[in-house]
Amino acid sequence: MRPIKTTASLLALGAALTACATTPTGGGSALITPGATVSGALEAGDLVMAEDNSLYDLYRMNGVANRRYAVTMRSDAFDTFLVVGTPSAGGGVDVLVTDDDGAGEGLNSRAEFVAPGGPLEIHANALSEGMSGAYTLSVEDLGEAPPLSPPGSLVPGAETAGELAETDDADANGVRFDAYAVRLSAGQRIEVTMRSDAFDTVVQIGSGTGYGWRGLKADDDGLGEGTNSRLRFTAPTDGVYEIRAQAFSGNGTGAYTLGLTDRGPPPPPPPPTPISVGEAVQGELTADSPVNADDIPYHAYLLSAEAGQRLMLTLGAEDFDTVVYVYRAGEADGEPLALDDDSGAGPLDSRLVWTVPQTGRYEVRAAAFSEGGQGAYDLAVTQMGPPPAARPLPADRRVSDALQEGDGTGDNGGWSDLWSFEANAGERLRLTASSDAFDTTLLVAGADGEGMGEPIAGNDDEAGGGGSTNSRFTWIVPETGRYVAAVSSFGGQGGGAYEMAIESLPPAPPLRPLDVPGAVNGVLQEGDATADDDSLYDGYRVRLEAGERVVISMSSGDFDTFLMVLRGEGDALEALASDDDGAGEGTDSRLNFTAPASGDYEIRANALTAGETGAYTLRVDPRPADPEPGSIIIGSTVRGVLEEGDGLADDATHFDAYRFRARAGDRLRISMVSAEFDAFLLLLGVDAEGRPGELLVSDDDSYGDTNARIDYDIPADGLYEVRANAYARDTGGAYVLTLERRPENEPAASAPAGE
Repeated sequence: MRPIKTTASLLALGAALTACATTPTGGGSALITPGATVSGALEAGDLVMAEDNSLYDLYRMNGVANRRYAVTMRSDAFDTFLVVGTPSAGGGVDVLVTDDDGAGEGLNSRAEFVAPGGPLEIHANALSEGMSGAYTLSVEDLGEAPPLSPPGSLVPGAETAGELAETDDADANGVRFDAYAVRLSAGQRIEVTMRSDAFDTVVQIGSGTGYGWRGLKADDDGLGEGTNSRLRFTAPTDGVYEIRAQAFSGNGTGAYTLGLTDRGPPPPPPPPTPISVGEAVQGELTADSPVNADDIPYHAYLLSAEAGQRLMLTLGAEDFDTVVYVYRAGEADGEPLALDDDSGAGPLDSRLVWTVPQTGRYEVRAAAFSEGGQGAYDLAVTQMGPPPAARPLPADRRVSDALQEGDGTGDNGGWSDLWSFEANAGERLRLTASSDAFDTTLLVAGADGEGMGEPIAGNDDEAGGGGSTNSRFTWIVPETGRYVAAVSSFGGQGGGAYEMAIESLPPAPPLRPLDVPGAVNGVLQEGDATADDDSLYDGYRVRLEAGERVVISMSSGDFDTFLMVLRGEGDALEALASDDDGAGEGTDSRLNFTAPASGDYEIRANALTAGETGAYTLRVDPRPADPEPGSIIIGSTVRGVLEEGDGLADDATHFDAYRFRARAGDRLRISMVSAEFDAFLLLLGVDAEGRPGELLVSDDDSYGDTNARIDYDIPADGLYEVRANAYARDTGGAYVLTLERRPENEPAASAPAGE
């Protein structure tokens, strides 16, 4: 499921779209008009989303200001995703609305919005990388949107009391808000605080007014008080800005206060502290540290370096997420020459390998990743040796060598050997590196002169039979040419003798057709296809329709079975599901699988480990429909029993479903208690066609070790489904389920799914 988009994540998505649209890959654009339906196809050569490498087609239309439109995208071939926005000055798109499955039809999307007037961009997108195929796109004119109320006024130093109500204006995504106008000067720094005891607050600031408003920055809980917000903002230009007070859930109501403070000009930062190549320093970011225009704290260091020097800058901290930047001295207000966020040894650490472009002075910044990051840090600037030069692999593509003094230095700061080789498009290669002296890391990259370009594939410790110090991966060559294999030690630590080999693997045999329902008796034997871990498998092709539910089972008395379901071809082949012993019988496997899109799927009847062979039986059967859900009303308790024949989730656990009607703002508590199994609760929406929809919230043990409880504030009038589920497969028994209203003064204890 694609993560739920909050206001803040939509702003981030807009930035990502702006970045990707400036350098699109392939494709073009087409015009579409309201009332029209067009047919298209996502295929190789189309535009590519920078954030997830998914394909999209670009459509343009002219929107009439203050008119509401609906864009619907349907496909039987893939899961659709829509983005609608306006062209930005930077060459990208400012997002108005996104949608994954708003059409309520599983894989289809529907986005409703109000046009600000002028040109619009519609991105007909696949939900994820590797998806392609035919689709239809239609645009409807839904008529004039209701006028928005004029914004109130807010001045620095003032605090305003307000109330979100069901009658308030709603934005293009249907989120209610109160608007306040404030006039700011370029460079003016303000702080907006929003507090409420009635709902979880979100405060935003943007430019423009009405339906033409564009969010610039948002905050959910910057005050660190759970439900209250603090937004710090520096105005980029003179003008009137609009502050919007909202609820995190989108439809929360109740009283709030909104305060605005002029923070004044920032104090001048201290001059950078000198640092030399080969020096390590310690520092601490505090509330008094200088901040950049985004209020992110940093410390600046002045570094003198010579052209061609190859340096490693490492920044480590335990209390905050680090970022290390390099600027030309005196130009730190512009774009950095280089930066790194998380390539360091720890999850919060940074490591930047940088070659000095010309002799001079540079500013190095030790910074936090986000506003409010504070704590002690270590910063070091290290002179690195020259990068390794690639040597040609012998004809048999096998080599015995050693990482040792005199080798070139890799980007991880340790010794590295590069080996160049020629390969043809479509070749299936297995690359291995093994050593008893050090923990190996193996990468393959395109050749860049005598060195290596950007890594294409790699591995640290997947080689079977050699323990965790050996590396192995299987790679399909994308195009004919020269490539480089790089052998180094994990983390740049250690060296010694190693062996490296590249083997050509035979192409996998063609997939054998299998019907639903269907069964086959097979034998794993030498000559069958091999997986990346050297285990054998037979591949079967099954045609499934979108939403089709099947049970796949594999049994053998000769070896431990392993099942996989995959989709796609070549580098786009994606594993969707796998199982080792879901049949609960030691060596047998069972998968419950629901097809996300119509098309062909690959089922691999696999051995769990390398070297295992023997006879097996593989079955694919339709999964029976779940029983019709029961009903429950708010304020009631039901007693039930989980048993064979109940609903079956994708993880093979059983559940009973109950539906109830609720109104926006209902503050609910759902409890599930059992002395016979570990309870698990889920709450879902129900779409207009009566089908279970989006997962809203779930819980395992908030009501004790084996009991579950959900607190949830209903966002909109409608039908909802609660599932009384077992946490583990093959468990069940008696339970008690209670649906009741939560006391008015008690906040929700559960977080929505996806947070």
